[in-house]
Order: sequence, then C-alpha cells, then structure tokens
Amino acid sequence: MSEPTQYISGLMSSINWDEVIDKLIQVKRNQVITPLEKDRKALNEKLSLWGSLKEKLSSLRDSLWDFYMGYSFQNYKVLLSAQGVDPQSVMEVSASRFAEETSYQLEVLQLAQADVWASKTFSSQDQALGLEGLLRINGLEIQISPEDTLQTIRDKINSLGGDFKASIIKVNEREFVLFLKGEKTGETNALTLEDPNDLFGFQNLIQAQDALLKVNGLMVQRPSNTINDLFKGLTVQLKRALPGTTISLEVKRDTDSLIGKIENFVNAYNQVVSFFNEQFSYQEGIIKPLMGDVTLRGIKSTLVSLILQKADLPEGLNALTFIGINLQKDGSLTFNKEAFFEKFSMDPENTSSLLQKVSTNLKEYLDKLITPFSGLLNVKTDILQRQIQRINEQIDRQQYLIEQEKERLRRQFLALEEALGQLKSLSNWLSQQIEISFKNSK
Repeated sequence: MSEPTQYISGLMSSINWDEVIDKLIQVKRNQVITPLEKDRKALNEKLSLWGSLKEKLSSLRDSLWDFYMGYSFQNYKVLLSAQGVDPQSVMEVSASRFAEETSYQLEVLQLAQADVWASKTFSSQDQALGLEGLLRINGLEIQISPEDTLQTIRDKINSLGGDFKASIIKVNEREFVLFLKGEKTGETNALTLEDPNDLFGFQNLIQAQDALLKVNGLMVQRPSNTINDLFKGLTVQLKRALPGTTISLEVKRDTDSLIGKIENFVNAYNQVVSFFNEQFSYQEGIIKPLMGDVTLRGIKSTLVSLILQKADLPEGLNALTFIGINLQKDGSLTFNKEAFFEKFSMDPENTSSLLQKVSTNLKEYLDKLITPFSGLLNVKTDILQRQIQRINEQIDRQQYLIEQEKERLRRQFLALEEALGQLKSLSNWLSQQIEISFKNSK
C-alpha cells in the first residue's frame, strides 16, 4: 500500500521530490558517468581510425604483391593480325607469365575432329527392336537383347564410361538414328566399332583427324584444337581452318599492365599519406584523435624511409626517383610514365629489380603492421578494445550504484513525507484538543 505515497510525490510537503531526486541523480551522473562516456567515445574514435588505416595499409600491401612475386614483369600480350580476315575468328592465343617476346607466321590448314558414327534408321526409339548380339566400342562390350529399345541401348553405351557419347537423333516421326561421337579429337582417338551381326549398320560420318597448321612454313600436327605445347607460355585455341591465310602472331611485354600496377601502388600509397596528413594537420580549436600518436608518426617515418631507400643496384637505377616515382613535399608520390618507359626500355632487368626490392622491403614492414594477431596495428586495436571494455564495465557498475542511490533517496523522501504526515495529524489533534479545552473553560 506504500506505492501511492511513492507515486504522489510531495503530497504532504508540496515538494516534487521526484524532480529533486532526478536532478540529484543527474548531477551524480555528470560527475561519474559522463567523463567515462567521453573517454569511451574518444577511444572508439581512435579504434575506428586505426581500423581505417589498417584497411589502407592492407590495400597498399595488396598493390605490392605482383612486384614482390615478380609477376608484374612477366606479363605478356599477344597481337594477332591478318589480311582481309579477323584473326580472332581463326584462333585465339593467350600468354602466361612464362612466355617470351617473339613472333610467328601461322596458317591453319585443318581443325582436329572427333569420330562421329551413325546407325541405320529405326522406326521407334522406345519400342523393343528385337535385336540380339554384341556391340564393342574401343574394346568395351555391351549385350543387345531382343527387349532392348533404342533408348536402352543408348543408355547401355553411355554406362560403359568410355571416351564416347551415344545419343538419338529424330529424323522424322518414324525415323530415329543412334549417334555415336568420340569425346576426344585426333587420329589416335578414332573409335573402333565391332558389330559382328551388323545390327546397327554404322557409318562413319566424320572421321577423326588431327589439327594441321604451318608455323613459319613448318608443318605441325596436333590431336587437339587446344595447343599449349607449341610455344613457350602460349596457349593456342584453333577455331576454324583457313588455308592460304597467314596469321601474324607477335608476343610483347604487356607494359600497359605494368604501368597500371605501378599506378595502383602509387594511389594506394597516397591514400595512406592522406590519412597521415589528415591526422597531423592543425586546425585551431580542433585536436585530431591521433595527432600526437607516437606509433602513427613512427609508421609514417618508416614508410618514407623505405620509399627513399637506395637499393644495391647500379647508380641511376637504385632509387624510385630514377624511374619516375617521386616523393612530394606533402609525402605523396607522383608517377612519370615517360621517365619510367625510358629507364625500362634501356634496362628492364635492373628496373624490375628495383621495383621488386622496394616492394619486398615495404611488404615485409607492412606484414609486421597488419598481420593478424601479432601485427602492431592488431596489438594497438586490441589494447583499445580492452580499454573500452573496462570503461563499459565501469559504466555498468556506476549505473548500478546510481540506481541504488536513487532508490535510497526515494525511500528517504518517502519516509520524510510519512513523518510530515504524522506531524500534520498530531498538529490537527492538538488543535482540536485546544479548541475543546477552550470551549469547556467557558
């Protein structure tokens, strides 16, 4: 029955005790919890910024991978040309990193083909044929029974698991043909059919044959239209025969791809530099979360020194600035493609070595920063997360204590209201007694 007294605040005293309590609690909260929340907000801002930097450093490391592995210098492109015909309609050629700069003259005389056989026509594909005997394909044997249909015979052939495939062609409503096709091209993959009782009357519609082409006038023969053992690092896919037409094939270094990878590296590095500059820039009245962070300044300093570091290579090719990658006053990089082309054309080996050495040094340092668990940035963020967790626990504890304090104050003010009520009742009783005594004295 005490709830109404608690709810109707100040019934006896005419004082809104709930409002008084709320103000007292807010003062307590401002003294204890607000500073903790402010600290937590600052830590969360730092945690977010370190996470952002980690993403940028990870992108920078990714941009270095092909240089580190040496793949960037092993990209080649294939140029095809022909008179009066689209060479891509005759062949497609792709280059791996194992290719070499070279050129050839090609002429496709004949495409490789697989064996195709067709049976005589049958009047139904799903009714018993009444045939009986053996059928051997490449030495694999099936038994033909009178109850077999053309469909069951097809299925028996396909269940053999050989390098061939059976299918049924519907010629018209009452004519069906059993087709048998080899799954591999080339003369050596021709199918061997044995039908002792001539149950099917097979005819060889397309004979298996090898691909024939001329390479610089030399006749070349292959069992497949996909050829990957003719030129080092090249895969040739023949698409159609065109005797009398010469296809010129040229393999060159793909410098466009290399330029693109350098530009990706420069852009990724500049993203990191922009982050540094944003944190270290001064604005009156604004303190950046990582402005005075020693770790961040150390990372910036190390990256700059690695960019400027000279490699153990001939003078004039031992620093990035000599190949068109220059450090600016704000710490960012610029890339001069013309200067790079000039150096790369003169000495591709040492130019490539320089990029690989610088990339190796940068990658090894970045690994120390962002490798999971042991990386410096992971250690940094783990510390921040633990600090945030401790603050959360402190806030929860203080919230609990404040709620306890609020309840204590509520009980005290309730007791005060009850005491005031009792005093008021006593005052009323005394007033009544005095009034009665006064009347009786008359």
